[in-house]
Amino acid sequence: MIINAIKTRLDYDRLTQYIEVFFLMAITLILRLYNLTSVSLWYDEVFTGLVTQLDPGGIMQATMGDVHPPLYYIVTWMTTRLFGDVNELSLRLPSVLASVASVYVLWMLLQHYNVDRSKSYVIMGIFALLPSSLHYGQEARMYALLQLAYLGLVLAGVKRNWILVGMLAPVLPYLQNYGWFYLATTGLFLLWNEYRQQRFTRFPIGLLAFLTVPVLYAPWLMYGLSVQMAKVADGYWILPVTPGSVAQALLGMIWGVSLPQWAVMSVYITTLTIMAVAVVITAKSEFRWLVWLGFAPMAMAILASALFKPIFIMRALVPLTPFIVWLVVQSFWGSTRRNIFVYGSAAAVLFLACCNYYGLIGNSKSDGGLADRVTYYLQSDQPVYYVGDGPMTIMSFYHPELQNIELTVCGMTPGGLTPTTRSAFGWTIQEPDRPGLLLWAAGPLSPSCETDQVVDLLNRTHAKLIAELKSDELVKVTVWQLEPNQSKSLP
Repeated sequence: MIINAIKTRLDYDRLTQYIEVFFLMAITLILRLYNLTSVSLWYDEVFTGLVTQLDPGGIMQATMGDVHPPLYYIVTWMTTRLFGDVNELSLRLPSVLASVASVYVLWMLLQHYNVDRSKSYVIMGIFALLPSSLHYGQEARMYALLQLAYLGLVLAGVKRNWILVGMLAPVLPYLQNYGWFYLATTGLFLLWNEYRQQRFTRFPIGLLAFLTVPVLYAPWLMYGLSVQMAKVADGYWILPVTPGSVAQALLGMIWGVSLPQWAVMSVYITTLTIMAVAVVITAKSEFRWLVWLGFAPMAMAILASALFKPIFIMRALVPLTPFIVWLVVQSFWGSTRRNIFVYGSAAAVLFLACCNYYGLIGNSKSDGGLADRVTYYLQSDQPVYYVGDGPMTIMSFYHPELQNIELTVCGMTPGGLTPTTRSAFGWTIQEPDRPGLLLWAAGPLSPSCETDQVVDLLNRTHAKLIAELKSDELVKVTVWQLEPNQSKSLP
């Protein structure tokens, strides 16, 4: 009778815990569904949409000229076919679901290491509410899926589920090229974990599950990656490896774009100080491996940038976030009164940051609305000419019915598309031969040849400035009416 009572109590506690976890996951889902489709896609997401609209063969061709592997685009291709349309919901839903699933996988990992129940909820709650988690959990890009795959691979490895390890390991490099850093980090961690548990008396046969990676990745390695690596260092998203860029990456992994300008400096200094202290404390504890899982991929990216070519990308480091949160909470966990004060304050800061994030997101993802405004000035049967891939990409997605024509490319625009990708999209590239609109987006990263090209075009055509659609520190978007057949001399 006593044994049955204990068993009943344990079953009840387990059921209660599952209910609590799924309640947290429900909140996570609601936060990621909120405002999901009310704002248009921004440039990177629009590129995802254009690739997703292609057939599988076209996806492979487009990604051959891009800097990312094809798996994520195959995933969005499948989800958009299920929904029957390529739109904000169908493109962003995989990231939403992956972000919610990451909370559950993190909980399973915390359970495996017998982390205290209340501590587990704090770790999961902070991770779920981080502005960066909200941002990448709502973005039609591969980073939320990369995070889920990293967490899943670590969990499968520590549970010694080698079949699942063999299935998940190839997913990482097929989602993003940084997947190689996560593979190396996880493989070395699992090797150490086997040794730590005194199972290293013979070769750990289970680790042979990682051999699925070279077997399954070989086709892309031969036909895709070599082409991509010639392009990756030319992107504007590549950060130079400096102490400032590393600090910026660490802060971006936590706060994203959620902080108001007046709070940036104080929050950044506080965040870096907390991280540094937490690393020192954790390195001396039994959870020292969290330092490895939380920072080793970043260290590998820095080393590769120093020895090979610049490849340091903050967004690709987002999968490290759950381990950094775990590390910080583990370090500062204390008495009940102390926890209420410390984590209550953290919850207040996160709440304000989330509110600010939802206030800023409409301004940071307004490219679709900008595209609609262009059509207001367009006359019947007129083409739209573009200088640079950015405006062409956005307009081709939101208004494919228009005659979208990109002017002759003046050079390799940082962050621009390759001829291979343009060919996959079926874009027309030529000089203007009839009246139409010129849409020009100029920013600090625009190459000088692009500006020279526009100035030359305006000088030799009958051009009239119609509207200035956007002007800020990042970009200035103008619309011009062109009459190519009428020469003009500007003073």
